[in-house]
Order: sequence, then C-alpha cells, then structure tokens
Amino acid sequence: MEHRRDAGIFGLLAMSGIQSVYYGIIADGIHVNELAIQLAFSANPLGAILVTDCIAALGLGDGVHSLGEVSVRVEGAVAKVDDGSETLAGSVSSMPHCVRTFSKVISKFSSKSDGLAEAMKAATLNPASFLGIAHQMGTLKEGSNADFVLVDGQANVFATFIGAIKCFQQSQL
Repeated sequence: MEHRRDAGIFGLLAMSGIQSVYYGIIADGIHVNELAIQLAFSANPLGAILVTDCIAALGLGDGVHSLGEVSVRVEGAVAKVDDGSETLAGSVSSMPHCVRTFSKVISKFSSKSDGLAEAMKAATLNPASFLGIAHQMGTLKEGSNADFVLVDGQANVFATFIGAIKCFQQSQL
C-alpha cells in the first residue's frame, strides 16, 4: 500500500523545474503570522511579493469610517467590518510599514539574509519580474524607467521620483 501526502503550498513554492512561482504576502503584522512569512520566504525568496491590502481608511485614525456601503472600525493598525464580527476589512498599513515588518521577520529568522534588501526586492523587483517588466521597472539600470524611492535604513520614505522627476519630498530631506 502506497501512501503519499500532498506537500501543499510550501511544496509548490519549493518545486524546481517549473516556471517561477510568485505569491503575495500581506506583511502588516496582522494578516499573516510571522512563521508563515518566514516559511514562504525560505521556500521561495524570489517569489515573494509584498501586498498591503490597504483600504481607504489608511491615515484616517481610530474610529468608524464609511467606505462605500461598508462601515469599517479602525483601532490602531487593525481595520474590521463594523458589524460586531471580527472580520478583517483590509489593512490600514502602508507599503513602508509592510517593508519594515517583512524585513524584521526575515532578519529575525535568518542571520544570512539582509532583511531590508529582501523586503525591498519583494516590494519592487519581484512584482516587476512577475509582470514581465523587470527590464524597465523594479530596478535602476540603464534603460529602466527611473522610478524610485529614497528611503533610510528603516524604510522611511524621503523622496519619490517617477521618470527621474521628483514628485514627492519630505520636508526634512
């Protein structure tokens, strides 16, 4: 009698001989457990794509907010449908927050990885590779679009450039 167990998603992420497998991960500290982030990253670091799942309540602060026909209750970093349930309504975390969280998780579980560099790849190069546009976006090299963000070591955004033109700058820069 032969018995096999399906390796599930982690088996798929680690499979060799197939075209790259990409996966989106919401690294806001709420949606996905740290261990799940680390397991997925360990199985396939090149496939990691950071996703915010951010809703329009970002920056509105604590309270009940109407988002279309849905009332959402925001408490700290958590947004839930305001119907008495515990149903998450999305995220109120920005991409820089998700980059920081992903970086901390990767650094916490692996002394070999540069957490911030891996998080930045998951926010830039990996999504561009998935879309087949890494030759022009997701990296800075000759012939690319020159869309980039200046950040510090904690992924705080200081300036944003699109087509090499500055379109945002923090006042402290």
